[in-house]
Amino acid sequence: MSDKKPKHNSQDKEVEKESKKKAKKEETEESEEEIKHKDKKENKTKGKKEQESSEEIEEEKESKKKVKKEKEIKVPFEDDKYVQIGEKRYVRLNQFKGTKYIDIREFYERDGELKPGQKGISLKDYEFEEFVKNIEKIKKWIK
Repeated sequence: MSDKKPKHNSQDKEVEKESKKKAKKEETEESEEEIKHKDKKENKTKGKKEQESSEEIEEEKESKKKVKKEKEIKVPFEDDKYVQIGEKRYVRLNQFKGTKYIDIREFYERDGELKPGQKGISLKDYEFEEFVKNIEKIKKWIK
């Protein structure tokens, strides 16, 4: 009887192996969960930082817009003989070499002053009168 090895030793070894495998598996799962949790935290932090930086950018843009609006731009027109029809577009009475023109023009800003740009047209008095006569016809084209 002493020559025989008890069977429970091999079974014990198998059980021990299985428990070690389970422990490793659980350890791996825990570390994977920790990594996932850590990644989620990092993503939340990144998201907050990105949101904060985009909010800061928006605030900076708004403050620049306010500064531009607060800046007074000198209008180089005589008296009140001009009408603003767009952001930097004006209709004005202009005089060149003794002849009066109705000037419909886009302006640009330089050194705090508006300067006439190339985009626009100057109409002599009789051209402007013809334009006014036909304004109803032109309005119909738009509709």
